[in-house]
Amino acid sequence: MRYTLLMTAAIVLGTTFSPIASFSSIARADDQSSDTANERMQGRWQIVDGVNQGRELSKQELDGSTVSVTANLIVTYDRDQQQRFQAVFTVDDSQDPMQITMTSVPEAARPSEVARDKQDGSSEQAKKMTASGIIKFDGKNRWVLCYALPGAERPTEFKSPKGSKVMLFTLQKDQGDPIPGLGNTIESEKE
Repeated sequence: MRYTLLMTAAIVLGTTFSPIASFSSIARADDQSSDTANERMQGRWQIVDGVNQGRELSKQELDGSTVSVTANLIVTYDRDQQQRFQAVFTVDDSQDPMQITMTSVPEAARPSEVARDKQDGSSEQAKKMTASGIIKFDGKNRWVLCYALPGAERPTEFKSPKGSKVMLFTLQKDQGDPIPGLGNTIESEKE
């Protein structure tokens, strides 16, 4: 299935396009849930680990950085809760690992316009702003996003080698954020 989602992620990465991960593959590490990848991604997530093109990001660089996923929109915020990145995305969970394709959304554009241009193939600008990646879930409260910056090939492994144009992030459900479908909140549960 394909899901259109918007992703914002140009956090601490200092690159032109930094969607906190091209949600191109969400590997099937957790068969306990019948929820779709889209449903499992919904909510607010802390970025707990990251590698920027082979360079491990420090705790200081990541501390306070969050990602919010709502329907087809992904938005990344820095430690001061300033929006850093926004994107629409699709997830193909029929692939193993699951694939994610993210298209950066300029501040002035509406996500629906970017998604339409991308589907029509009518926007060269959309192609220049598209990152392809993979994702996988690690339990019910964590997931990993690995994506290539625009113009680079979709990664096939959850690695960000030195000199590559690949980003790798681990996200953990924000404390107090409801678990989709359960109505419960996460207090201090870590998996």
